[in-house]
Amino acid sequence: MIERGAKEEIRVRVFRFDPSVDSAPRYEEHRAPRTKYMRIIDVLEYLTEVEGVNIAYRSSCGIKKCGTCGVLANGVPKLACYEAAEDGMTIEPLPNFSVIRDLVVDRDPYQEKINSVLPFLVRDSAPGKFPEDLRHSQMIERNRFDQCISCLLCVAACPIMASNPGFIGPAAATKAAALMEDVRDAAGAARLETVTEEFGLWRCHMIGECTEVCPAHAEPSLAIQRLRRRSVKTSLKSLVRRDGGRS
Repeated sequence: MIERGAKEEIRVRVFRFDPSVDSAPRYEEHRAPRTKYMRIIDVLEYLTEVEGVNIAYRSSCGIKKCGTCGVLANGVPKLACYEAAEDGMTIEPLPNFSVIRDLVVDRDPYQEKINSVLPFLVRDSAPGKFPEDLRHSQMIERNRFDQCISCLLCVAACPIMASNPGFIGPAAATKAAALMEDVRDAAGAARLETVTEEFGLWRCHMIGECTEVCPAHAEPSLAIQRLRRRSVKTSLKSLVRRDGGRS
């Protein structure tokens, strides 16, 4: 726990807004003692637990695994438990989400998008034995996208989400790509249909900001590329079947 009395301090600006009582957001300036390896979450914990400032924020694991502590730090989506605290830093809620209070945003609408892509393994039958006989080469591509920790920083960074809220978005696409690369999955066709509909992956402009901010290196932009490639191959195979194989 950080305590009062440190010789050095850092100054931060924190976004404050409670839609139930406030007519508009505001920013509050606070100070916290500087400590070695100090992270944003350390500042927030000091302000709430020592100074008694009633700031709403999310936090759980503290080790970059749960993905719940996302904030906008100096204009860039970051995990509060991992990003170093800096003097003069501005801490805000993630963009592209509605604010519940202060730094807490409403993740539910986007979670519905993730749920729409069938984010679970669908099998034709139960596995014959356990552990399953799977080779590293069969699962390496799934594992690449499965690094996603559902922090939704990619969604906050996506400029397409800002102008087109209906867009399926990079997090849902990454979940879909992980399962599409799984040799055990039997829901590929249904899942591909969900990500290629009107507000699907073809809305993406491949700017790549989602991959830039991903703390887990899950490569959302590559996931979208893979899904697009699979969509094109599926469409071409369908055309060939209808044409009877004639060129």
